[in-house]
Amino acid sequence: MSDLPRIHFTREEYARRLDKTSRAMKATGYDAFLLFKSEDMYWLTGLDTDGYYVFHTMLVTADGKVAYLGRQADYNNVFYSSILEGCMVFDELAGSSRGQAVKSLLQDHGLAGGRVGVQYNTMGHRADLYVDIVAALEGWCSFSDASPTIDRLRLVKTPAEIEMMRKSANIVQLMAEAAIAETRAGVFEGKIFGALAQTIYENDGDPCALRYPIGCGPASKLGRYTTGRHHVAETDQFMFEIGCGYRHYHTAIYFHVLVGDVPRQRLSDLLKIVEEARDAGQEKMRPGNTIGSVHAAVSQTYLKHDLGAYLRKSYGYQMGICYPPTWVSAPMIIGNSEEVIEEDMTIFLHPSLADTESGLRVSSGETVVVKAAGVEKLTVAPSGPIVN
Repeated sequence: MSDLPRIHFTREEYARRLDKTSRAMKATGYDAFLLFKSEDMYWLTGLDTDGYYVFHTMLVTADGKVAYLGRQADYNNVFYSSILEGCMVFDELAGSSRGQAVKSLLQDHGLAGGRVGVQYNTMGHRADLYVDIVAALEGWCSFSDASPTIDRLRLVKTPAEIEMMRKSANIVQLMAEAAIAETRAGVFEGKIFGALAQTIYENDGDPCALRYPIGCGPASKLGRYTTGRHHVAETDQFMFEIGCGYRHYHTAIYFHVLVGDVPRQRLSDLLKIVEEARDAGQEKMRPGNTIGSVHAAVSQTYLKHDLGAYLRKSYGYQMGICYPPTWVSAPMIIGNSEEVIEEDMTIFLHPSLADTESGLRVSSGETVVVKAAGVEKLTVAPSGPIVN
């Protein structure tokens, strides 16, 4: 069909990404990379599939060749969504060896005796697959974990990628408006979830790669998704950590909506501290600073207000292309990290406080783009308490 492939960037952009990958490969002494993360395959070629949960891999060689090995179910996705000119189909018979299929792929590209970088740090490279590959390749070629090198390739976003994230952020802001409007006493949580989903799909967004951990009552204290919906009580709090993708590029926002007779002064005081901590962390997001300095800025704000008991191990993470089951990407905002921040990295910072005395939990999280003169906010959390 004339309108295929349905790629979302120019071929020149993909060529620059391939060149960046080849240069990283040569700099680290590898002859090829074996990718197992759908996010990297999508970034490199446009290939849009979540086949990682069964089996697939993409080979990239130092001289710029790209080849895909996947299941028959992914065959049409290759031609529909990517700049790939073909693919090698894995023979899914009982007893078929994925390791031997990988070896055949490498052999076709003259990599016997070569040095291959394998992407281990991904949902797509499980322990059983590792055992298969080791059995097939040991003694035939040299291979080792290249995840740290591969993971850095997508950290700094191009202008075209940032524009995708702006479009995601526009949808997230509409989701926040819908969430605030729907959060009232007596409303079933499922109705609020439905409003969020409707906003995503009506604005051409992608469903969130993460099942967002949102809820009211006791569920408002949770940091992970749980099953079973509730009704909003007459006096309640609803925690929203929501986001979505646009062409798989994700942004997120974090805020709370209070319902009824809540301790408003305490809420306001806590929220001011959280917003101060968030802003202090964002102020440290400058090229050349470290991720650890961002974590330290948030922690120091809490300590200044005698809230040392609320220090956290992590306050956020990098965001970008995301496939299920998560939108979390390295580097995490953790203490003592020497990871250097670069311009046009995109980060979701969301410090929070849970007050045992009042039973309130407050947080404020925004997705930003790092710039030399200060961050560009993609999502903007509501300022001050929201009480419906």
